[in-house]
Amino acid sequence: MAAGDSLRFNSGYHSLLTRITNLSEYTSFEELLTAEDNTAVGEPGTTRDQLLAACRDI
Repeated sequence: MAAGDSLRFNSGYHSLLTRITNLSEYTSFEELLTAEDNTAVGEPGTTRDQLLAACRDI
């Protein structure tokens, strides 16, 4: 994958086509949450600890 590529998400009968604008690679969820704004990763108002727990549950 690279910036400019299209990416389709499918869930049951629903589908969403989106375009990748930026692609970053992180070695850990902690590194991801340090580099990115919480709202870029999860719902507004979600704390870092909540996001970290959600990422680890995936």
